[in-house]
Amino acid sequence: MYYLQETLNYCYGQDLGAIDGKFGPKTAAALARVQRSLGIDPDGVYGPQTRDKIKWHWMTLEASNHCTTLPDAHAR
Repeated sequence: MYYLQETLNYCYGQDLGAIDGKFGPKTAAALARVQRSLGIDPDGVYGPQTRDKIKWHWMTLEASNHCTTLPDAHAR
């Protein structure tokens, strides 16, 4: 959950506040907004389709230096 929250904050410009590792209402709402922007049904659920799309998009953003401020999410 830390990876998701950090990715939403740092790569997608969402403001979740403190990264707490919990899937609460702020995370669900931010995820739904990002899903909508990625062309996914905005259900706020971090399921397989969303995980795959966010992972692919995050790697694309990282490669283009749009996500270089992301903390070391891989360590979590």
